[in-house]
Amino acid sequence: MSQSVSTGAVSWSTPVQLQGLPANERIWREIPRRESGTGGSQVVIGHWTDSRVEHRELVAPVFDRYFTVSILLGKATVDCYKNGKLSGRGTGGVGGLQLTAPGERIQCGFRGANESIHIFFPSDLIELECGEERHSVAAPLFDDPAFRVDPVLGPLAQPLAAAHGEEGRIDVAYVEGQVYAILGHVLSRYGRESKTDMPVGGGLSSARLRSTLDYMEAYLAEPITLQDIAQQAGLSRMHFAAQFRLATGTTPHAFLLNRRIERAKTLLERDMPIVQVALAVGFQAQAHFTTAFRGVSGTTPARWRAQQQQTRR
Repeated sequence: MSQSVSTGAVSWSTPVQLQGLPANERIWREIPRRESGTGGSQVVIGHWTDSRVEHRELVAPVFDRYFTVSILLGKATVDCYKNGKLSGRGTGGVGGLQLTAPGERIQCGFRGANESIHIFFPSDLIELECGEERHSVAAPLFDDPAFRVDPVLGPLAQPLAAAHGEEGRIDVAYVEGQVYAILGHVLSRYGRESKTDMPVGGGLSSARLRSTLDYMEAYLAEPITLQDIAQQAGLSRMHFAAQFRLATGTTPHAFLLNRRIERAKTLLERDMPIVQVALAVGFQAQAHFTTAFRGVSGTTPARWRAQQQQTRR
């Protein structure tokens, strides 16, 4: 997702890239590096598993230019030390969240098997994204939950673990949507200054939501991105993803996918060739369309159409 974007008072002169699908960490909270290397502007997703159940101490690498969002996917309990001081004792469970800023030292004592997703965000991305909401570019401050459970984050992070090793079969745009939904929630829930910028009651205003939905509907056949939709709403991607989820109960990607499948069903009933249906609702290949259709509807486009024809007889 390389881009150079001007949003509001902040110009994104540095390309922002998602490195790819989650990769295994050799060392706990070490940034996974593919053969092509890891650029300083890339958002990187690490997947960590540790089947040991006995108590053990783990020390995380210290990064000067990355924020780390750590989310537990299992029932492990944790004693967490930040910069040598105890920040949380006996916390943990699915959705347990810990936030680390650049330069901070993390040491944890784990009890129970541990599976985690770690998302490494370049500091310039976080500072620019927060600056866009606060009209300044400065290092943000976070209230660190120290692995206390956030029930919103478990369901968002679990699909990232499932995506590990699924190159070519998982939609990278879906992974991107999950990542930015996570960060949007973190910024709005735990950012000390950004919390005051949240609309009363949460969610997009009715006018902004209607404008966003109209835009999606008009461009169902086009490969629009989260950035495209957020710009239409006049918000940053992360803020928009969080606000859209509050307003609709789902992510922008999931909403757009469902609308595309509903439009596809209308076209299938008109006996349009399946490959043409796929192109008409924004898919570049029939195979990708078939996979997405099955994921939403539980059957293939051809079988769905046959079932509808049988029902009408």
